[in-house]
Amino acid sequence: MSLDVGEKIKNLRIDKGLTQDELAERLNVSRALVCKWEIGSRLPAYSVLEELSTIFDVDSELLILADATVYEDLDTCVPANMDSRQASELISDFVRALGEKDAELFK
Repeated sequence: MSLDVGEKIKNLRIDKGLTQDELAERLNVSRALVCKWEIGSRLPAYSVLEELSTIFDVDSELLILADATVYEDLDTCVPANMDSRQASELISDFVRALGEKDAELFK
């Protein structure tokens, strides 16, 4: 069974000896947001995953591939020949079309 992003973040944070407060400070976010990531009620933005990979000294793919749900689903809906700008617009349109509660997962 694969770990989800939140569990992976928590495990890596603990391995690095960081508290939620310390990680939040390094990312310039609230401790509450770090907590939400770790319990799985929110997903970090892709740019935050990049920052996390630097802090934890792991490949960003490790964090992205850790979640077998949302990121894999997004990957399968974006055509392989689409450039990154078009893909970003497609995903943004998708998130805007979601209900407010579902869209919170992507913030």
